[in-house]
Amino acid sequence: MVWRVGRKKAEALEEKNARLESIVKEPALEPRYCSKCWQRTTDAQDAVVNGAIAMNLAARFCDGYDAVWKPARCTTGASWHIIIPCWSNHSDRVIDTAMTAVANLSPSELATRLRQQELVAQFGLLAISGEPWSALVDRVSVVAAEGLGAQFAKVLRYRPETNDLLVIAGVGWKLGVVGNRTLNGGLDNPAGYALHSERPVRSDDLTSEVRFTTPDLLTEYGVKSAINVPVIGEGTLAFGVLEVDSTKRGEFVAADTAFLQSLSNVLSAALTRANAEAAKDQLLRDKDLLMQEVHHRVKNSLQLVRTLLQLQGRSATPETRAKLDEAAQRVMTIGAVHQRLYDGPSVAAAEVGPYLSGLLDDMRALLSGAADCSIVLRAEPMELLADHLTPLGLIVSELVTNAAKYGQGEISVAVSHAPGGLLVSVADEGPGFPDAMASGGLGMRLVTALARGDSATAVQVDRTVPYGRVVVRMTLA
Repeated sequence: MVWRVGRKKAEALEEKNARLESIVKEPALEPRYCSKCWQRTTDAQDAVVNGAIAMNLAARFCDGYDAVWKPARCTTGASWHIIIPCWSNHSDRVIDTAMTAVANLSPSELATRLRQQELVAQFGLLAISGEPWSALVDRVSVVAAEGLGAQFAKVLRYRPETNDLLVIAGVGWKLGVVGNRTLNGGLDNPAGYALHSERPVRSDDLTSEVRFTTPDLLTEYGVKSAINVPVIGEGTLAFGVLEVDSTKRGEFVAADTAFLQSLSNVLSAALTRANAEAAKDQLLRDKDLLMQEVHHRVKNSLQLVRTLLQLQGRSATPETRAKLDEAAQRVMTIGAVHQRLYDGPSVAAAEVGPYLSGLLDDMRALLSGAADCSIVLRAEPMELLADHLTPLGLIVSELVTNAAKYGQGEISVAVSHAPGGLLVSVADEGPGFPDAMASGGLGMRLVTALARGDSATAVQVDRTVPYGRVVVRMTLA
């Protein structure tokens, strides 16, 4: 909102601005006015600097008003204009009140207020930087005591089960107070009243206070005046109270309460963030536990299927027994493929090299007579989604099983990028595949289906080498 003024009004306003500039020790700017609308103008950068000073000071000394400051261009010219700090229900009386309040401050008091504002800003930056909640609680006590020049400060956490306020952080107290001493959580003491009313409570003289009973902890330390402001959390009741205490009577004024409430607001926002992060972490832990339980049950179910197939094979013919044993082996291979995925840092994706390396270790344990088999893996660095890792793992497992069963010597596995997908090859040191090898076996049909490519070219036996080698072109759709 732009404050439009006439020539005389502009001169009077300029005089007030000059008074404000002298108070805050800022160099006076050379003001200008638009020749058409008589709005006060200045450079954009200076507008922001002076505006921030005016807004912060006026807002501090005009309770109940929200000052808003922003630079804008004059609608009739190209110059940047200062927009006067505006308030809801603004009036000359409000501005005059703010200017008078600022003008009547002593230099030391003005320095104190500006220092308090600086401390709030610094604490706010600390809070949004991701500092742990426990560290913020410790720090806010120090900042509160420094900003008010007080001997004591503390953070109290409300415990509804015992209706008391536990000291969880503080400064100025003897060893043993923090973490052990409590205050009554009822309405008969300043902290309890601030908690339940969710409003600041300032006690200028606790010795003559008729509203509350002075807590024993404050009496022991000779506290005469105190400010209590609620720390608002989530739910129907505040988290606790931020309190500053002094051994002097009448130590605090309204501006001190505003300073302490500002710190409490920052702490409350940090508490909300910490609770949200804790809830998210708990949700992730619950999800991990659920996935582990699901995987454990799937693994047990696959083990049961394998046992049933092996039991069935005992009473079957040798040929049928061999088929059932192969089926049982494939069931456990499927279990190993999924277990490696769920055991990794993420169930959504994984690096191909570490994933296949762990899977091949499992294959050595599963394959009879393959414990001493040498398997060498060469995989290009890449990360694949679980939807691609699972068929890749099954393809490699099927080909390695075939090489261990029918081949000789060392088994080598290679995985590399290829246009539109991956190139997977498994080789051994045996004499190679016979010319009349059947390509319609169950194993080859499974590999072809998992490769998701052209059935005529997806799986090829490489007969250009004097050893056994199968090459699979896997499509990543």
